[in-house]
Amino acid sequence: MTDRLQTSLDDLHSRARVAVDHGRDAKILSSILEAVLSVGRSQFDQMVEEIGVQHKVSPEALIDIYIPQAAKILGEEWCADHMSFAEVTIGSARLQSWVRDLDRSFDTRAATDDIHGASVLLVIPPNTFHTLGTMVALSQFRRAGASVRLLICQRLGDLRQSLTDTTFDMVALSAPGGTSLDLLRQMVDTIRHAPDATPYCVVGGGILAVDPDTKILIGADFSAHDPKEALALCGLKICTNGSPPTANSG
Repeated sequence: MTDRLQTSLDDLHSRARVAVDHGRDAKILSSILEAVLSVGRSQFDQMVEEIGVQHKVSPEALIDIYIPQAAKILGEEWCADHMSFAEVTIGSARLQSWVRDLDRSFDTRAATDDIHGASVLLVIPPNTFHTLGTMVALSQFRRAGASVRLLICQRLGDLRQSLTDTTFDMVALSAPGGTSLDLLRQMVDTIRHAPDATPYCVVGGGILAVDPDTKILIGADFSAHDPKEALALCGLKICTNGSPPTANSG
C-alpha cells in the first residue's frame, strides 16, 4: 500500500492547493487507513478520536480531503487485488459513517446570518452502490448555507413525488462513473416537468471524469465538480459563516 499512499499524497497535495506537510499528511492517511481496517468497531471508534486529537485535523479537512483520499486508496488496493472485497466494503462503510458523525458536529455551531439559504434536493440515482462522495457533497452543501434534502432514489417516481411535495431551487444529481446516461436523461426530464417552478438541474460526481460532456448528453443545466461551484453556477447564495440548517433524508 506504500506506493498507493505516495501517489495519493501527490494527488492530495495537488487538490489542496495550499502548502502542506508531506510527512504529516502521510501519517494522517496511514492512521485513517489503519482505523478503518481495524478488526473491531470499538477499536475503530477509539482510533478515530485519536486522529483528530493527535494530528489536529479539522472536521472540514477530514470530510473534504482526507477521507475521500483514503477511500480512493481502498478502491485502488481492491482493483490491484491487494485487498478483499469484504475489507474494502467494511472500510468504505466506516468512512461513510465517519463523515456522517463529523457532519453532525456542524449542527451545534452558531446559525448562519441567512437561514433562508438555497434549497437543494441532492439525489442518488437508482442502482448506485458507492455513496461516500454524495455524503461528502451533502456536508459541503450544508456548510455553504444550503438546506438539503437527500433522496436515495429507488425509482423515478420517488423523484417525481419529492418535486410534487416540495419546491427546490436546485436538484443536484450525484452520479458515480458508470451511471446510465439514459437513466439520467429520464431524471432530467422528470425535473423539467416539476409541477411548480422548475428548479435548476446540476449533475456532478464521478461520471464527469468518465464523460465531461455528461451535462450536454443528459440535458442538465450545469455540471459541477463541487457544491460551491454548483451553487455559483445557479446564481444561488453561498454562505461561509456558521452552521447551515440540518439536512433531511428521504
